[in-house]
Amino acid sequence: MAEGKWENARLNILAACAEPSVSDTFILFNDDFVLTKPEEDWDEATNLYLGTHREHGERFRRIGKLDSRWRLGFHFNDELLKRLGVETPLDYEYHGPMLYDNFKTLSFTLRIGL
Repeated sequence: MAEGKWENARLNILAACAEPSVSDTFILFNDDFVLTKPEEDWDEATNLYLGTHREHGERFRRIGKLDSRWRLGFHFNDELLKRLGVETPLDYEYHGPMLYDNFKTLSFTLRIGL
């Protein structure tokens, strides 16, 4: 399913999680994030979401912005989350810093076979 930049991003995250010199948890920034002051509360500043996964898909459906690549990824994730028993998945397509836990990320990836 994943290809191109999505696959590259996934592989880079997994490589960071497996790298011994990376701390057990780390914050992933995209290349266009800039900190202008020290952040004291990373729990509040990371892993923000845009509502439920389904609500986000409905918003895109209403405004007609469902290009085939985005739709493919959306449906893949929706089906994966359903299979994993996630009743109301949250949509983390928010463009912001993400906090990763190396062990949880690697073990989850192995468990679902990605």
